[in-house]
Amino acid sequence: MVSLAPLGGEMTLILVVTFAASLGMSLPISTPPNALAHATGNVQTNQMAKVGAILGIVGVFLSFVMVWILHSIGFMG
Repeated sequence: MVSLAPLGGEMTLILVVTFAASLGMSLPISTPPNALAHATGNVQTNQMAKVGAILGIVGVFLSFVMVWILHSIGFMG
């Protein structure tokens, strides 16, 4: 039976911060493509915020799942 170390540490922190930083897509100022889409007038800020909030919540959940899976297979520590 293989015992795993508790989840945490530097690697977990680095991965979670990296995944969270890549999810900054809810506002027009976050990336140039978002700013261009917003500048056309076809996409409003509130539309981007709604989609960004949904993607952010799903992304954070998937980030935690991915860290758990990587920890379970022994990739992290």
